Amino acid sequence: MTGHVLLCLLCLLACIPGGMLLSEGQLASVTEYIKDEMTSGYFNFQHAYAVKFTLDECKRLSTDDIKKALRQEDINSLRETVRNFGVYEGHRMVAASYRGSLHAEYRLLHGEGKVSPIQNLMNKAPEAGCIVFFTLYSPCLSQCVNTGDYFNIIKELSVFDKLNEAQRAFVFRNTYSDDKERTEKEIWAGWRALDEKMALFNCKNSICRRCFIKPVHGGKSLPVQQCR
Repeated sequence: MTGHVLLCLLCLLACIPGGMLLSEGQLASVTEYIKDEMTSGYFNFQHAYAVKFTLDECKRLSTDDIKKALRQEDINSLRETVRNFGVYEGHRMVAASYRGSLHAEYRLLHGEGKVSPIQNLMNKAPEAGCIVFFTLYSPCLSQCVNTGDYFNIIKELSVFDKLNEAQRAFVFRNTYSDDKERTEKEIWAGWRALDEKMALFNCKNSICRRCFIKPVHGGKSLPVQQCR
């Protein structure tokens, strides 16, 4: 019976579209490739991007897969647009910095027109098999992950609802400076609100860590201290 149950669980994970995707190693490969090949030396300020891959690419996400998926991106346009506080909208990638009081994450997820840059990206072919949303600094507690704030991004993450949990990841590199003075309880509560909508990871120096672990038998997710 035990073997039967294990086999069924493995089948569920392997057979559900998008199952067993986006490992910590794959996320490291994506974020390091984009940093090294596209943004390093140009984006030393707060910025965010989202990049999508086909389901077949998501199963591997080798350096070659990432390079091929992003081969149509105009790197010069990406750099120039974001450095001038615009929003870059490419074939597989969208990116933005902050502008005034509007944070980079919000500009991508909400946009300034009827359809956000992220929604445009999701609407385009090829169909997204998985997506990585990256922000240099963790979403701020006072606004971005504060569900009571008009400019919070939690509500905007519904744009990814067609993808299951294994197919989407929200990644940050550094903790937002203003939040470093907050209490541990405040930080984890804010981050948990985001993680409940989209798995939160910290990726730094080629190492990615998921920020919360869900207990096997249910209950509140547990924070991973190394995530900070």
